[in-house]
This record gives sequence, C-alpha cells and structure tokens, in this order.
Amino acid sequence: MNELPLITAHAGCMNTRLNSLESVLAGINAGADIVEVDVNVTKDRVAILFHDRYISLASQQRIALVDLTFQELQAITNIVSLEEALDIAMQSGITFNLDLKTFACVAPMAKVVKSRNMADQVLISGCDKENAARVKQLCPEFQILLNADQGVAACDQEQYERYIRQTCRDAIAAACCGINIDYKDCREAFLAYARLRCLPVLLYTIDDLAEMERFLRLGVHSITTNDVHALRSLKKGR
Repeated sequence: MNELPLITAHAGCMNTRLNSLESVLAGINAGADIVEVDVNVTKDRVAILFHDRYISLASQQRIALVDLTFQELQAITNIVSLEEALDIAMQSGITFNLDLKTFACVAPMAKVVKSRNMADQVLISGCDKENAARVKQLCPEFQILLNADQGVAACDQEQYERYIRQTCRDAIAAACCGINIDYKDCREAFLAYARLRCLPVLLYTIDDLAEMERFLRLGVHSITTNDVHALRSLKKGR
C-alpha cells in the first residue's frame, strides 16, 4: 500500500507539454501515485485533455472548443483524447484524477471510463458542491472530490473557521470522498477539522520545496506537483 501523502503528477509535470501523452508518461515514470489531467469536450462530444474553453489560433483568433469537432481540433493542434490517456492508465495501473473543466464533459467522460471498466481507477475533481452532487447522481460508482472555494488565504480566524465548516458540510452533502483545495488556502485548522469528519484533503499545486516539507509534516492525503522527483525525494527522507 502506498504511504501518504500520495503524489499526484500535475498535468504538464516534469516540464512536459500540458495535457499531453508525454506528460502522462512522465508522471508515471517519475513514480507518481496519481496523474492529473484536465478534461474538456468537443462539439461532437469527444472527451479530450484540454484546460481552457477556447483555443487560440496563429491568426490571434479564439475559437470555443464546443464549436470544433475532434477532427477539426486535431488539424489545429496535437490534441489528446481521454480514450488515449485511459489506455495508458489501463496498461500501467495508475490512478487518474480527471479535473472536469465543464459539466458538458461529464457524459462523454463517463462513457469512456465505463466502457473500460475503470470507475475504480479514476477520481473526479473540478466540481463545486452543485456539480459534485450532479455528477454523483449520474455516476454513483465514481469517487468525486469537492473543489474548495479559493481566495480565502487572507480571511481572519472567525471567517476561516466558517469556511472550514461549510466546506466540510458541502463535501458530505454532495457525497464526496474528499476535498481538493489550493494549498495557499489550506491551514492546519482545516486539516484537523476535515480529519475529524473523515474527509481526506488533497492539495494542489505545490512546487516550492519549503511548502512541500511543511505539508508533509502536517499530514495530507495527496500533494499535486509539477516536480514529482523533488516531492518523492522529500517524502523518502522523512
């Protein structure tokens, strides 16, 4: 069994191109426990690895992904389908964190995952309370993480305590398996309260060594990073 914290390779880890097959393989080869990818959808409902809602052309024109078919996108850029990425996951046994960028990609994503019987090999992230509950209703067999609200680092103690309680309540209400939170918004009090509610906390995205060390000491379920080798070295040295 892998020791905590689990290491999640960020999309584009190890100086590779974002959401590429090279990035997926780099995360696996570097020894990550989980590989994160961004999931989006095309006009013809193909689930793809892509972060943004728009693609920029050489002419400076921006086109929405939902206005392009997968074939049209392939003619513009080297796009990767979720099917291709999951084929690698099946061969390696790696767990994928599928970061959903739009609710429209849920059905195409679920179709690909279910067709490969990989529900127990994926985590779903990128969901607020409402979307987490909607995804869970559509795909009850999937493990879904609640994405905590961002931008609370400057809150005073009273505000932050309300934030902790509400986030944990939202995760439980949406039947989430844990909480995905920006490390800058995560304090020790958040980890302590979530632990009492039996909610694993997964942090994104830490590349600073000092911050990695700090959260290794505090104890989290997973740390997402671009530098898998560095985090593995720190973890081994504990």
